[in-house]
Amino acid sequence: MIRAGDFSSVGGFNATMIAGEEPELCFRIRAAGGRIFAIDRPMAFHDADIRRFSQWWKRKVRSGYAYANACRLHRGEPGGGYHGRQTTRIWLWAFAIPLLAAIGASALGPWALVVLLLYPIQAFRAFISAPRGIRETGIALPYALFSVLEKFPCFIGQLVYVKRSILSETAKIIEYK
Repeated sequence: MIRAGDFSSVGGFNATMIAGEEPELCFRIRAAGGRIFAIDRPMAFHDADIRRFSQWWKRKVRSGYAYANACRLHRGEPGGGYHGRQTTRIWLWAFAIPLLAAIGASALGPWALVVLLLYPIQAFRAFISAPRGIRETGIALPYALFSVLEKFPCFIGQLVYVKRSILSETAKIIEYK
């Protein structure tokens, strides 16, 4: 629920957001001095109906696009903007580390590929720090692995956003069902 005055005072939903529009709206409300209250009980279920890896992949491409869009919309704002940290981590894990490994391997030989051990280390970190609800259901290992893997489709989504921005293309929803 949202007060109509708060909704209109920040311009409502941003039509350029193809995903993540509600969190982006909440970001603008907070930036305008408003407060967001969360209830600590489930009130609705989001039926993403993701049953195949290809659907998950497309949804993550869409998430990466939304991160890039929100980050660009709010760049230069206090706290590094909105989704700046996520965007930086996506570029680090899906672009910089593989590039470093490739350049290192070509210049120094296969020993430079040791940098790729950062991926299982990161998965282990995600595994041991998985939220309690995830640990309790016994899916901490898939959670950890997919937390690392998701950087790659998110990176593709960010590249799609950059391409569309450069070509001044209209944002189009990325369907995953």
